[in-house]
Parts: sequence; C-alpha cells; structure tokens
Amino acid sequence: MTDSERCVSLRTKNGYGEVTTPDGDGWAVADGSDACWCVLTGRALGPDGGLVAQGRCGGARSCYRRPEDVAPRVG
Repeated sequence: MTDSERCVSLRTKNGYGEVTTPDGDGWAVADGSDACWCVLTGRALGPDGGLVAQGRCGGARSCYRRPEDVAPRVG
C-alpha cells in the first residue's frame, strides 16, 4: 500500500508535520513503527471497529477517507 492509498486518519509516531515523499504528494506515514492510531477515534481501533495498522487502513474499509475527502475547498 502506498502512502496515497492510506486513510488520512491514520497516524503513527511520525505522523505529524509536513513530510515530502519521493513522488511529491507531501504526505507519508510509513515510518517502520507499529504504533498506529486513528485520529477519528484516538485509539488503535477505527470507527468501523477494525484494527488500525499501516497495512489495513485503505480503501476497503468503510471508514476510509481519501485526501480529497478532507481537503479544504477553495472558491
């Protein structure tokens, strides 16, 4: 799973601050840490009751949020 396929609600110990990825999308969470949580719940379980993990928080989950789902709208 690439960084752009992960849910924007996923956080790891390195999940804060601006990060530039090699493809320039400006968002990365893959830091090798297994300590993950969801910003919607503040826990290691997502809103769907499933475990939060870097390999699990993708488009197949009912609580998945894409970057464009939360991006501010201009104009």
